[in-house]
Amino acid sequence: AMQVDPRHQKVWCSAADVGLACPEGSILKSGKMTDFQVKVCQTWFKVHKFVLMRECHYYYDVIVNQGEDTDDTGYNLISPDCFGDLLGLMYNDPDVHVTVENCMLLLEVCERLGIPRIRKMCSDFYHANLGKDTALIFLRDMWGIDVLAHLVDDTVVMAADHLIDYIDDPTITTLPIEAVFALVRRVAAESSRLSKVIISPQHMCDVISACMVACDDRRELSHVQVEEGFSYMSVISGKSALDLCILSDRHGIAALATLTLPALAASLPTVNRDKLLRRLGRRHMMEVLKNENISGHLNFAFDLAVEYVQKRVPEMGTMLVMLDVKNAKIHEIHPEKFPCVPGSDEYYGLHLMIALRTVAVALVEERLQTGQIVSAFHGLLLGAETFEAYKTDIKEKIIAAGCSDVTVVDAHKETLAVKEIQEYHSTLLWASTDFHDRDRLGDAMADAVDAGVGIVICAYCMRIEEPGCTLGGRFEAE
Repeated sequence: AMQVDPRHQKVWCSAADVGLACPEGSILKSGKMTDFQVKVCQTWFKVHKFVLMRECHYYYDVIVNQGEDTDDTGYNLISPDCFGDLLGLMYNDPDVHVTVENCMLLLEVCERLGIPRIRKMCSDFYHANLGKDTALIFLRDMWGIDVLAHLVDDTVVMAADHLIDYIDDPTITTLPIEAVFALVRRVAAESSRLSKVIISPQHMCDVISACMVACDDRRELSHVQVEEGFSYMSVISGKSALDLCILSDRHGIAALATLTLPALAASLPTVNRDKLLRRLGRRHMMEVLKNENISGHLNFAFDLAVEYVQKRVPEMGTMLVMLDVKNAKIHEIHPEKFPCVPGSDEYYGLHLMIALRTVAVALVEERLQTGQIVSAFHGLLLGAETFEAYKTDIKEKIIAAGCSDVTVVDAHKETLAVKEIQEYHSTLLWASTDFHDRDRLGDAMADAVDAGVGIVICAYCMRIEEPGCTLGGRFEAE
């Protein structure tokens, strides 16, 4: 029996109609009686005119109206493998099926070439299988294809409803970035409509970040899209901070890179160490070290920064010996000795070292306070004491506790200046007799306290009834 398409007056017939006893799929595989060739991406397929004419409006016109025996136009809407699937479906090959992976590719070709039977097969498959596990693949394969635009809205709704399930799914990173933004907008609209959080801001940041990085690796991300991606993030998560900082820097958007630094500083121990050492710029490493959020992991930050300097700022490597944290000996860095152009690599290398010194000082203070480096503790015993045995006894007890660097100064005979007191981590002060100059000593002690030196005030130093033994000056006044 023959059927006629009333719109085009085309004759459609099956293999049985032309007296072929074997299934059409076998005819295609055997290559028997082929009378037409199709070129797809430099690959030639031998096929039968009657099958192409029956299934496809385009090939009906090529064969009947133009009398062609080949189509060598370099057809590239589809890969050779997928065109093989299309032919298998045309020939009713039982081994060929519509799948999630080929559905949208086949549907696009069917829409453009006019292949109604297989178009319906693909459309039915899409509607029957659209769900959490397929939405991302469908959306990826249909995005930006005009003839499939009518399917986008339903697919976006389905994918957006399950966005929380895709956080660790690498498939989402294969989406075009505009498709990701469409999902984000849909989630935001639903959150507003329902007055509830569908996905946490941290997770949203992680999804957008992963997708932007993947698109950037494929060279599919623009400066404008980076800015748009950041506009959808209400917070910067620690998990994504490093990637976002590197991405912003790569696109020359310094303001956005700066936004990532607090989160990066706070999450420093969890970031990809190798990626940071290879890709984070000097300026941003400097700013991370200056950020207050590293205070919870100074030891890690210091070790990481030392390795960074060794690998990325070798010209400053010799200065690392000035930051002897182990022995609590931190030397000053004088930037005037290293003239460089502001904004240059040398400039940021120098200021990175200055920031690293600040971290080293804070780390030493932390270790001293927690007793981690008692052996490196520099202690000053400052006593107005006439009995040498008392001074010796105190010194021996402190040394026995593990502090080997102890200096004894007789405050009855001399008055130290604040600079001399600041050379020590802490000072133990007592008086059994008059101070050499109680007012000058009081001023020096007040200045030392303001500078961060620990002062322990012991016996008689504040005894009002014996003014000579009492600290005077600013210490007493304030």
